[in-house]
Amino acid sequence: MPTSYLNHYLHIDLSNGKVTPFSLSEDVLRDYVGGKGVGAYLLATHQDPQAPAYAPENPLIFVMGPLTGTQAPSMRSGVFFQSPATRLFTDSYYGGFFGQELRAAGYDGLVITGKAPEWTLIEIDNDRVTLKPAGGLVGKDTYEVYDALRPQYPEKDWKIACIGPAGEHLVKFASIDCDAHRQAGRGGGGAVMGAKNLKAIVCRGTHKIALHDPDGFKVALRGTLAAMRKDETLLGFKTGGTAASIPWADVEGLLPTRNFQRGSFAGAAGLGDEAQRTKFWDKDTACAACPIACSKDGTIKEGERAGEQGDTFEYESAGMLGANLEVGDTVDAICLGILCDRLGLDTISAGSVLGFACEAAEKGLLDVDARFGDAKSLHSLLLDISQRYGAGDLLAEGVKIAAEKLGPAAEEFAIHVKGLERLPPARVPCALRSRRRRVEGPDLRAARARRQGENAGRSAEQAGRPRHDDHL
Repeated sequence: MPTSYLNHYLHIDLSNGKVTPFSLSEDVLRDYVGGKGVGAYLLATHQDPQAPAYAPENPLIFVMGPLTGTQAPSMRSGVFFQSPATRLFTDSYYGGFFGQELRAAGYDGLVITGKAPEWTLIEIDNDRVTLKPAGGLVGKDTYEVYDALRPQYPEKDWKIACIGPAGEHLVKFASIDCDAHRQAGRGGGGAVMGAKNLKAIVCRGTHKIALHDPDGFKVALRGTLAAMRKDETLLGFKTGGTAASIPWADVEGLLPTRNFQRGSFAGAAGLGDEAQRTKFWDKDTACAACPIACSKDGTIKEGERAGEQGDTFEYESAGMLGANLEVGDTVDAICLGILCDRLGLDTISAGSVLGFACEAAEKGLLDVDARFGDAKSLHSLLLDISQRYGAGDLLAEGVKIAAEKLGPAAEEFAIHVKGLERLPPARVPCALRSRRRRVEGPDLRAARARRQGENAGRSAEQAGRPRHDDHL
Protein backbone atom coordinates (compact mmCIF):
# COMPACT_ATOMS: atom_id res chain seq x y z
CA MET A 1 0.00 0.00 0.00
CA PRO A 2 1.17 3.61 -0.53
CA THR A 3 2.79 4.77 2.68
CA SER A 4 5.37 7.08 4.20
CA TYR A 5 6.43 4.41 6.66
CA LEU A 6 9.96 3.21 6.10
CA ASN A 7 8.79 -0.11 7.55
CA HIS A 8 12.28 -0.90 8.72
CA TYR A 9 12.74 -1.74 12.39
CA LEU A 10 15.62 -3.08 14.47
CA HIS A 11 15.49 -5.66 17.22
CA ILE A 12 18.59 -5.24 19.39
CA ASP A 13 19.20 -8.01 21.94
CA LEU A 14 21.67 -6.63 24.46
CA SER A 15 22.22 -10.03 26.09
CA ASN A 16 23.95 -11.50 23.06
CA GLY A 17 24.65 -8.39 20.98
CA LYS A 18 22.51 -9.61 18.09
CA VAL A 19 20.92 -6.97 15.84
CA THR A 20 18.04 -8.15 13.64
CA PRO A 21 16.13 -5.99 11.14
CA PHE A 22 12.44 -6.70 10.61
CA SER A 23 9.37 -5.27 8.93
CA LEU A 24 5.65 -5.24 9.71
CA SER A 25 2.82 -6.43 7.51
CA GLU A 26 0.61 -4.02 5.61
CA ASP A 27 -2.31 -5.13 7.79
CA VAL A 28 -0.50 -4.03 10.94
CA LEU A 29 0.44 -0.65 9.50
CA ARG A 30 -3.13 -0.11 8.33
CA ASP A 31 -4.79 -1.23 11.59
CA TYR A 32 -2.37 0.35 14.09
CA VAL A 33 -2.22 3.98 13.08
CA GLY A 34 0.87 6.13 13.46
CA GLY A 35 3.79 5.76 15.83
CA LYS A 36 1.46 5.42 18.82
CA GLY A 37 -0.43 2.55 17.24
CA VAL A 38 2.68 0.74 16.04
CA GLY A 39 4.35 1.23 19.43
CA ALA A 40 1.37 -0.32 21.18
CA TYR A 41 1.41 -3.26 18.76
CA LEU A 42 5.14 -3.86 19.21
CA LEU A 43 4.90 -3.77 22.99
CA ALA A 44 1.90 -6.12 23.00
CA THR A 45 3.70 -8.62 20.78
CA HIS A 46 7.13 -8.49 22.43
CA GLN A 47 6.49 -8.17 26.15
CA ASP A 48 5.63 -10.77 28.77
CA PRO A 49 2.99 -8.96 30.86
CA GLN A 50 3.46 -11.47 33.68
CA ALA A 51 7.18 -10.79 33.94
CA PRO A 52 8.57 -7.92 36.04
CA ALA A 53 9.12 -4.66 34.21
CA TYR A 54 12.88 -5.06 34.61
CA ALA A 55 12.95 -8.59 33.20
CA PRO A 56 15.49 -8.76 30.36
CA GLU A 57 12.90 -10.15 27.96
CA ASN A 58 10.62 -7.14 28.39
CA PRO A 59 11.35 -4.57 25.68
CA LEU A 60 12.20 -0.89 25.59
CA ILE A 61 10.78 0.42 22.32
CA PHE A 62 11.52 3.67 20.48
CA VAL A 63 8.98 4.41 17.73
CA MET A 64 8.42 7.27 15.29
CA GLY A 65 5.40 7.98 13.09
CA PRO A 66 5.25 8.30 9.30
CA LEU A 67 5.44 12.12 9.42
CA THR A 68 8.46 12.22 11.73
CA GLY A 69 11.46 13.62 9.90
CA THR A 70 9.40 15.40 7.25
CA GLN A 71 8.61 19.12 7.27
CA ALA A 72 5.20 18.43 8.79
CA PRO A 73 4.79 19.76 12.34
CA SER A 74 5.03 16.27 13.80
CA MET A 75 7.91 16.63 16.21
CA ARG A 76 7.05 14.11 18.91
CA SER A 77 8.37 10.56 19.16
CA GLY A 78 7.50 7.84 21.65
CA VAL A 79 9.05 5.32 24.00
CA PHE A 80 6.95 2.27 24.90
CA PHE A 81 7.51 -0.13 27.81
CA GLN A 82 5.94 -1.79 30.80
CA SER A 83 6.14 0.77 33.59
CA PRO A 84 7.97 -0.34 36.75
CA ALA A 85 5.67 2.01 38.68
CA THR A 86 2.34 0.63 37.44
CA ARG A 87 3.25 -2.67 35.73
CA LEU A 88 1.02 -1.41 32.89
CA PHE A 89 1.44 -0.38 29.26
CA THR A 90 3.17 2.99 29.13
CA ASP A 91 3.91 5.37 26.28
CA SER A 92 6.08 8.39 27.01
CA TYR A 93 6.74 11.13 24.46
CA TYR A 94 9.55 13.56 23.76
CA GLY A 95 10.36 16.35 21.32
CA GLY A 96 13.66 17.58 19.98
CA PHE A 97 15.50 15.83 17.15
CA PHE A 98 16.43 12.31 18.29
CA GLY A 99 13.42 10.61 16.70
CA GLN A 100 14.00 12.46 13.45
CA GLU A 101 17.61 11.28 13.41
CA LEU A 102 16.55 7.66 13.86
CA ARG A 103 14.28 7.97 10.83
CA ALA A 104 17.06 9.64 8.84
CA ALA A 105 19.16 6.59 9.69
CA GLY A 106 16.48 4.47 8.05
CA TYR A 107 14.36 3.19 10.93
CA ASP A 108 10.78 3.58 12.12
CA GLY A 109 11.61 2.04 15.46
CA LEU A 110 13.94 0.14 17.79
CA VAL A 111 12.93 -2.83 19.93
CA ILE A 112 15.57 -3.31 22.64
CA THR A 113 15.52 -6.47 24.76
CA GLY A 114 17.93 -8.35 26.98
CA LYS A 115 20.49 -7.05 29.46
CA ALA A 116 24.02 -6.18 28.46
CA PRO A 117 26.77 -7.89 30.51
CA GLU A 118 28.31 -4.46 31.12
CA TRP A 119 27.23 -0.85 30.76
CA THR A 120 26.73 -0.29 27.05
CA LEU A 121 26.24 2.40 24.42
CA ILE A 122 24.39 1.68 21.17
CA GLU A 123 25.89 3.48 18.17
CA ILE A 124 23.63 3.73 15.11
CA ASP A 125 25.35 5.15 12.03
CA ASN A 126 22.82 4.68 9.24
CA ASP A 127 22.78 0.92 8.60
CA ARG A 128 25.74 0.18 10.85
CA VAL A 129 24.83 -0.67 14.46
CA THR A 130 27.54 -1.22 17.07
CA LEU A 131 27.44 -1.97 20.79
CA LYS A 132 30.23 -0.24 22.71
CA PRO A 133 31.36 -0.28 26.35
CA ALA A 134 30.06 2.68 28.34
CA GLY A 135 31.63 2.10 31.74
CA GLY A 136 33.27 5.52 31.58
CA LEU A 137 29.85 7.17 31.52
CA VAL A 138 28.51 5.46 34.64
CA GLY A 139 27.74 7.89 37.44
CA LYS A 140 27.59 10.88 35.12
CA ASP A 141 24.48 13.01 34.96
CA THR A 142 22.87 13.69 31.60
CA TYR A 143 24.66 17.00 31.07
CA GLU A 144 27.97 15.28 31.79
CA VAL A 145 27.14 12.46 29.38
CA TYR A 146 26.64 14.98 26.57
CA ASP A 147 29.90 16.71 27.47
CA ALA A 148 31.75 13.39 27.46
CA LEU A 149 30.30 12.17 24.15
CA ARG A 150 30.27 15.36 22.08
CA PRO A 151 33.97 15.31 21.09
CA GLN A 152 33.39 11.95 19.37
CA TYR A 153 29.76 12.57 18.40
CA PRO A 154 29.41 16.27 17.47
CA GLU A 155 25.92 17.74 17.85
CA LYS A 156 25.70 18.80 14.20
CA ASP A 157 25.80 15.19 13.02
CA TRP A 158 24.76 13.01 15.98
CA LYS A 159 21.79 12.90 18.35
CA ILE A 160 21.97 11.30 21.79
CA ALA A 161 19.53 9.65 24.20
CA CYS A 162 20.82 8.78 27.66
CA ILE A 163 19.95 8.21 31.30
CA GLY A 164 21.30 9.82 34.45
CA PRO A 165 22.09 8.40 37.89
CA ALA A 166 18.39 7.87 38.61
CA GLY A 167 18.09 5.42 35.72
CA GLU A 168 21.25 3.63 36.79
CA HIS A 169 19.78 3.13 40.28
CA LEU A 170 16.38 2.03 38.94
CA VAL A 171 14.39 4.91 40.40
CA LYS A 172 10.86 4.08 39.29
CA PHE A 173 10.26 7.55 37.84
CA ALA A 174 13.58 7.86 36.03
CA SER A 175 13.40 9.55 32.62
CA ILE A 176 15.22 9.14 29.32
CA ASP A 177 16.93 12.30 28.10
CA CYS A 178 16.50 12.54 24.32
CA ASP A 179 18.83 15.36 23.32
CA ALA A 180 19.48 18.00 25.94
CA HIS A 181 16.29 19.26 27.63
CA ARG A 182 13.94 16.81 25.91
CA GLN A 183 12.75 13.93 28.08
CA ALA A 184 10.61 10.85 27.75
CA GLY A 185 9.68 11.38 31.37
CA ARG A 186 6.56 9.52 32.37
CA GLY A 187 6.38 6.01 33.75
CA GLY A 188 10.01 5.13 34.50
CA GLY A 189 11.47 4.39 31.07
CA GLY A 190 14.86 5.52 32.34
CA ALA A 191 14.76 2.74 34.94
CA VAL A 192 13.89 0.15 32.27
CA MET A 193 16.85 1.42 30.23
CA GLY A 194 19.08 1.22 33.31
CA ALA A 195 17.93 -2.32 34.06
CA LYS A 196 19.28 -3.28 30.64
CA ASN A 197 22.70 -1.72 31.42
CA LEU A 198 22.09 0.70 28.56
CA LYS A 199 23.52 4.12 29.35
CA ALA A 200 23.13 5.86 25.99
CA ILE A 201 22.12 5.60 22.33
CA VAL A 202 23.85 7.76 19.72
CA CYS A 203 22.51 8.06 16.20
CA ARG A 204 23.51 9.62 12.89
CA GLY A 205 21.32 9.46 9.80
CA THR A 206 21.89 10.94 6.37
CA HIS A 207 18.83 9.70 4.45
CA LYS A 208 15.85 11.83 3.41
CA ILE A 209 12.31 10.64 4.02
CA ALA A 210 10.58 9.68 0.77
CA LEU A 211 7.05 10.98 0.26
CA HIS A 212 4.37 9.10 -1.66
CA ASP A 213 2.86 12.32 -3.07
CA PRO A 214 5.33 15.22 -2.67
CA ASP A 215 3.10 17.79 -4.37
CA GLY A 216 0.04 16.84 -2.35
CA PHE A 217 2.15 16.89 0.80
CA LYS A 218 3.31 20.45 0.08
CA VAL A 219 -0.26 21.63 -0.42
CA ALA A 220 -1.41 20.04 2.83
CA LEU A 221 1.63 21.40 4.66
CA ARG A 222 1.05 24.98 3.48
CA GLY A 223 -2.56 24.83 4.62
CA THR A 224 -1.67 23.39 7.99
CA LEU A 225 1.07 25.92 8.71
CA ALA A 226 -1.15 28.81 7.62
CA ALA A 227 -3.87 27.69 10.04
CA MET A 228 -1.36 27.26 12.86
CA ARG A 229 0.05 30.74 12.36
CA LYS A 230 -3.42 32.24 12.78
CA ASP A 231 -4.35 30.24 15.87
CA GLU A 232 -4.40 32.54 18.91
CA THR A 233 -3.73 29.72 21.35
CA LEU A 234 -0.63 28.63 19.46
CA LEU A 235 0.53 32.23 19.16
CA GLY A 236 0.21 32.47 22.92
CA PHE A 237 2.41 29.42 23.39
CA LYS A 238 4.96 30.96 21.03
CA THR A 239 5.13 34.02 23.27
CA GLY A 240 4.94 32.51 26.71
CA GLY A 241 5.30 28.75 26.36
CA THR A 242 3.23 26.49 28.59
CA ALA A 243 4.41 28.53 31.60
CA ALA A 244 1.85 31.15 30.52
CA SER A 245 -0.80 28.73 31.84
CA ILE A 246 0.36 29.12 35.45
CA PRO A 247 -1.61 32.35 36.18
CA TRP A 248 -4.78 30.90 34.65
CA ALA A 249 -4.47 27.61 36.58
CA ASP A 250 -3.92 29.55 39.79
CA VAL A 251 -7.00 31.72 39.26
CA GLU A 252 -9.12 28.67 38.48
CA GLY A 253 -7.97 26.83 41.61
CA LEU A 254 -6.21 24.16 39.54
CA LEU A 255 -2.62 24.76 40.60
CA PRO A 256 -1.55 21.93 42.93
CA THR A 257 -0.22 23.45 46.13
CA ARG A 258 1.30 21.86 49.23
CA ASN A 259 0.94 18.27 48.00
CA PHE A 260 -2.48 18.95 46.43
CA GLN A 261 -3.91 20.33 49.67
CA ARG A 262 -4.98 23.49 47.86
CA GLY A 263 -5.49 24.69 44.30
CA SER A 264 -4.04 28.16 44.52
CA PHE A 265 -0.54 29.38 45.46
CA ALA A 266 0.32 32.85 46.72
CA GLY A 267 3.72 32.65 45.01
CA ALA A 268 2.38 31.62 41.59
CA ALA A 269 3.58 34.83 39.94
CA GLY A 270 7.16 33.70 40.43
CA LEU A 271 6.55 30.56 38.38
CA GLY A 272 4.85 31.95 35.28
CA ASP A 273 6.18 33.16 31.97
CA GLU A 274 6.73 36.77 33.01
CA ALA A 275 9.06 35.88 35.86
CA GLN A 276 10.88 33.31 33.75
CA ARG A 277 11.34 35.82 30.93
CA THR A 278 12.97 38.28 33.35
CA LYS A 279 15.13 35.88 35.34
CA PHE A 280 15.87 32.97 33.03
CA TRP A 281 14.92 32.96 29.35
CA ASP A 282 17.48 33.86 26.68
CA LYS A 283 15.97 32.86 23.33
CA ASP A 284 13.16 30.94 21.64
CA THR A 285 13.95 27.46 20.37
CA ALA A 286 11.89 24.88 18.52
CA CYS A 287 11.76 21.13 18.08
CA ALA A 288 12.18 19.72 14.59
CA ALA A 289 9.80 21.26 12.03
CA CYS A 290 7.79 23.07 14.71
CA PRO A 291 6.54 26.57 13.82
CA ILE A 292 5.56 27.43 17.40
CA ALA A 293 8.93 27.52 19.20
CA CYS A 294 7.35 27.35 22.66
CA SER A 295 10.69 26.33 24.15
CA LYS A 296 13.00 28.93 25.66
CA ASP A 297 16.69 28.32 26.29
CA GLY A 298 17.65 29.96 29.54
CA THR A 299 20.49 30.81 31.92
CA ILE A 300 20.28 31.62 35.62
CA LYS A 301 21.22 35.28 35.72
CA GLU A 302 22.23 35.84 39.35
CA GLY A 303 22.99 34.21 42.69
CA GLU A 304 25.11 31.20 43.54
CA ARG A 305 23.59 29.24 40.63
CA ALA A 306 24.35 31.95 38.06
CA GLY A 307 25.38 30.48 34.72
CA GLU A 308 23.32 27.29 35.14
CA GLN A 309 21.61 26.53 31.83
CA GLY A 310 18.36 24.83 31.02
CA ASP A 311 15.14 25.03 29.09
CA THR A 312 11.66 26.38 29.72
CA PHE A 313 10.28 25.54 33.15
CA GLU A 314 7.12 24.00 31.73
CA TYR A 315 3.64 24.23 33.22
CA GLU A 316 3.76 20.70 34.68
CA SER A 317 7.25 21.17 36.13
CA ALA A 318 6.42 24.59 37.56
CA GLY A 319 3.22 23.22 39.06
CA MET A 320 4.81 20.18 40.68
CA LEU A 321 8.26 21.48 41.66
CA GLY A 322 7.05 25.01 42.41
CA ALA A 323 3.51 25.40 43.71
CA ASN A 324 3.10 21.83 44.93
CA LEU A 325 6.20 22.29 47.09
CA GLU A 326 5.43 25.93 47.94
CA VAL A 327 8.65 27.05 46.27
CA GLY A 328 7.75 30.42 44.77
CA ASP A 329 11.21 31.81 44.11
CA THR A 330 11.73 31.66 40.36
CA VAL A 331 15.38 30.65 40.45
CA ASP A 332 14.96 28.11 43.26
CA ALA A 333 12.12 26.36 41.43
CA ILE A 334 13.92 26.37 38.08
CA CYS A 335 17.03 24.91 39.70
CA LEU A 336 14.98 22.01 41.06
CA GLY A 337 13.83 21.38 37.49
CA ILE A 338 17.36 21.55 36.11
CA LEU A 339 18.54 19.13 38.79
CA CYS A 340 15.81 16.66 37.79
CA ASP A 341 16.94 16.93 34.17
CA ARG A 342 20.55 16.31 35.18
CA LEU A 343 19.73 13.33 37.39
CA GLY A 344 17.27 11.90 34.87
CA LEU A 345 14.10 12.25 36.97
CA ASP A 346 10.58 12.91 35.72
CA THR A 347 9.74 16.37 37.08
CA ILE A 348 6.05 15.54 37.56
CA SER A 349 6.63 12.43 39.64
CA ALA A 350 9.58 14.01 41.43
CA GLY A 351 7.43 16.95 42.52
CA SER A 352 4.72 14.63 43.74
CA VAL A 353 7.18 12.43 45.63
CA LEU A 354 8.80 15.44 47.27
CA GLY A 355 5.39 16.83 48.26
CA PHE A 356 4.47 13.47 49.76
CA ALA A 357 7.79 13.39 51.66
CA CYS A 358 7.24 16.89 53.07
CA GLU A 359 3.78 16.02 54.34
CA ALA A 360 4.91 12.66 55.71
CA ALA A 361 7.74 14.38 57.56
CA GLU A 362 5.34 17.00 58.98
CA LYS A 363 3.08 14.25 60.29
CA GLY A 364 5.97 12.32 61.85
CA LEU A 365 5.54 9.37 59.49
CA LEU A 366 8.92 9.67 57.72
CA ASP A 367 12.31 10.60 59.14
CA VAL A 368 13.59 12.86 56.40
CA ASP A 369 14.73 16.45 56.06
CA ALA A 370 12.12 17.74 53.61
CA ARG A 371 10.14 20.93 54.16
CA PHE A 372 7.63 22.80 52.03
CA GLY A 373 9.17 26.00 50.75
CA ASP A 374 12.73 24.93 51.59
CA ALA A 375 14.46 24.50 48.23
CA LYS A 376 17.75 23.50 49.84
CA SER A 377 16.30 20.47 51.66
CA LEU A 378 14.37 19.47 48.55
CA HIS A 379 17.50 19.75 46.40
CA SER A 380 19.36 17.41 48.77
CA LEU A 381 16.50 14.92 48.81
CA LEU A 382 16.45 14.74 45.00
CA LEU A 383 20.12 13.76 45.12
CA ASP A 384 19.37 11.08 47.72
CA ILE A 385 16.51 9.71 45.64
CA SER A 386 18.69 9.47 42.53
CA GLN A 387 21.26 7.44 44.51
CA ARG A 388 18.71 5.53 46.61
CA TYR A 389 20.42 6.86 49.72
CA GLY A 390 18.71 6.91 53.12
CA ALA A 391 15.04 7.84 52.88
CA GLY A 392 15.65 8.36 49.18
CA ASP A 393 15.67 4.59 48.73
CA LEU A 394 12.05 4.34 49.83
CA LEU A 395 10.97 7.44 47.91
CA ALA A 396 12.62 6.14 44.73
CA GLU A 397 9.81 3.55 44.66
CA GLY A 398 7.23 6.31 44.09
CA VAL A 399 4.43 7.54 46.33
CA LYS A 400 2.23 4.44 46.09
CA ILE A 401 4.77 1.95 47.39
CA ALA A 402 6.28 4.46 49.83
CA ALA A 403 2.85 5.12 51.33
CA GLU A 404 2.04 1.41 51.55
CA LYS A 405 5.23 0.85 53.52
CA LEU A 406 4.60 3.81 55.81
CA GLY A 407 1.06 2.70 56.59
CA PRO A 408 -2.60 3.68 56.11
CA ALA A 409 -2.12 7.21 57.46
CA ALA A 410 0.36 7.95 54.66
CA GLU A 411 -1.85 6.43 51.98
CA GLU A 412 -4.44 9.15 52.63
CA PHE A 413 -2.19 11.80 51.05
CA ALA A 414 -0.36 9.69 48.44
CA ILE A 415 -1.49 11.26 45.16
CA HIS A 416 -1.25 8.79 42.28
CA VAL A 417 -3.27 6.84 39.73
CA LYS A 418 -2.51 3.11 39.81
CA GLY A 419 1.02 3.89 41.00
CA LEU A 420 1.78 6.76 38.62
CA GLU A 421 2.04 10.18 40.21
CA ARG A 422 -0.62 12.36 38.66
CA LEU A 423 -0.26 15.39 36.43
CA PRO A 424 -1.26 18.85 37.62
CA PRO A 425 -4.97 19.04 36.78
CA ALA A 426 -5.63 20.96 33.60
CA ARG A 427 -9.38 20.83 33.04
CA VAL A 428 -11.24 19.08 35.84
CA PRO A 429 -11.99 21.20 38.93
CA CYS A 430 -13.08 18.15 40.92
CA ALA A 431 -9.56 16.76 40.54
CA LEU A 432 -8.39 18.77 43.52
CA ARG A 433 -11.55 18.24 45.51
CA SER A 434 -11.01 14.49 45.29
CA ARG A 435 -7.97 14.91 47.49
CA ARG A 436 -9.53 16.43 50.59
CA ARG A 437 -12.89 17.90 51.48
CA ARG A 438 -11.29 21.10 52.79
CA VAL A 439 -10.48 22.18 49.22
CA GLU A 440 -14.20 22.55 48.49
CA GLY A 441 -16.58 25.43 48.96
CA PRO A 442 -15.50 28.73 50.51
CA ASP A 443 -11.76 27.93 50.55
CA LEU A 444 -11.61 27.39 46.81
CA ARG A 445 -13.93 30.31 46.05
CA ALA A 446 -11.92 32.64 48.26
CA ALA A 447 -8.68 31.60 46.63
CA ARG A 448 -10.15 32.17 43.19
CA ALA A 449 -11.49 35.59 44.16
CA ARG A 450 -8.14 36.59 45.62
CA ARG A 451 -6.23 35.59 42.52
CA GLN A 452 -8.79 37.20 40.21
CA GLY A 453 -8.37 40.46 42.08
CA GLU A 454 -4.61 40.30 41.82
CA ASN A 455 -4.79 39.65 38.09
CA ALA A 456 -7.59 42.06 37.20
CA GLY A 457 -5.20 44.69 35.93
CA ARG A 458 -3.59 42.22 33.58
CA SER A 459 -6.75 40.77 32.01
CA ALA A 460 -6.21 42.43 28.62
CA GLU A 461 -2.66 41.19 28.41
CA GLN A 462 -3.69 37.67 29.41
CA ALA A 463 -6.47 37.49 26.83
CA GLY A 464 -4.25 36.29 24.02
CA ARG A 465 -2.25 33.86 26.15
CA PRO A 466 -2.91 30.13 26.19
CA ARG A 467 -4.93 28.17 28.68
CA HIS A 468 -3.38 24.81 29.36
CA ASP A 469 -6.56 22.94 28.47
CA ASP A 470 -6.83 24.50 25.01
CA HIS A 471 -4.28 22.12 23.51
CA LEU A 472 -5.32 18.92 25.25
